[in-house]
Amino acid sequence: MHTLRAIYFWVLSKKKRANLRSHEIRVAVAGAGSALSGMVQAISLYKKGDGRGLLHPVLGEYSPSDVEIVAVFDVDKRKVGKTLKQALFVEQSALPKYTEVEFDTKVLPGVLKDERLQGRLEVETSDEQTVTQEIERSGAQILLNVINGGMYASSEAYARCALKAGVAFVNATPTPIATSLELEALFSRNKLPLLGDDLLSQIGGTILHTFLLWFLNSRGVWVKQTYQLDVGGGLENLLTVEDDELKLTKRTIKSSTVSSVLPYQANIATGTTEYVDFMGNSRESHFEIVGSYTLGAPLEIELTLRTQDGANAAGPLLDAIRAAKVALDRGIGGALEEVNPYLFKLVRSKVDPISAEKNFIKFFERRKEIGLE
Repeated sequence: MHTLRAIYFWVLSKKKRANLRSHEIRVAVAGAGSALSGMVQAISLYKKGDGRGLLHPVLGEYSPSDVEIVAVFDVDKRKVGKTLKQALFVEQSALPKYTEVEFDTKVLPGVLKDERLQGRLEVETSDEQTVTQEIERSGAQILLNVINGGMYASSEAYARCALKAGVAFVNATPTPIATSLELEALFSRNKLPLLGDDLLSQIGGTILHTFLLWFLNSRGVWVKQTYQLDVGGGLENLLTVEDDELKLTKRTIKSSTVSSVLPYQANIATGTTEYVDFMGNSRESHFEIVGSYTLGAPLEIELTLRTQDGANAAGPLLDAIRAAKVALDRGIGGALEEVNPYLFKLVRSKVDPISAEKNFIKFFERRKEIGLE
């Protein structure tokens, strides 16, 4: 079965490469960290015929092999000037190498508007005008923002660069970009797609917690209280643990996402509680759910989930990029309300996970309805 699947993906990838000029998705990226590593490793595996584990190997007419990384920006001096396949593995907390990365794109100095990294990294930076020019020079159609969470001013700066360069913007960070009325209006006016905010992992703690509560509610269980506590390594977790404002922001976003599937109020607590340096790119999520069902009989669930952050980001990022490209093809600007609730935690309107997935698939199927295929 695996051999047949590999042949299918190889043949499909070969067909895509033959028609590369019309299907190529040119992406510039801010942040050469584990999220980007997971995505480009997934692309490399797909090109080799292995599409196992991806959320959607094909969406509309686009596959992961259509994604080309044409520009990369970072402020970590260890990464600037190196090729992408070198830069992705310089950190101790880097996502492990599952396959060779094929991209030789050179990492350029990025924008840094926040002080959170001072004293933690030796940095090399650039200004918005130069970054905008590099995006334009690369021929990118989309700018993907995967810098560390809590870099609010820097994320907003990259959004401005996307607007000036005339490209779509995908915001994987908790910074309100797609949910900002001002920024959303600007992207809408310029007919540039806007996706975000705060990427929802493929099989992370928030999505698992949300589905568990949705399932229990659908089976008549009354949830009294529940918590989700995350422990992990990497700079993202360190910044979260040490910054009370960022910790509270993330906790609020996670709790809002999880509670949205219950038609009543329950005691819910979520969030990153500890940074453990030797965990590297790994994360542990601990859950407890307490409730009752028929006759008031008690129910308790305890669960531990262990994952890797970079791998968890790969599938959703590839889906977001392809959604942005489809929106560009159709001339749709502004926040993609059919897409965002499926891929992100911080959205304008909360949608249950089943409806969110249906809306997401319909977004791609509509290409056929309007004669674009």
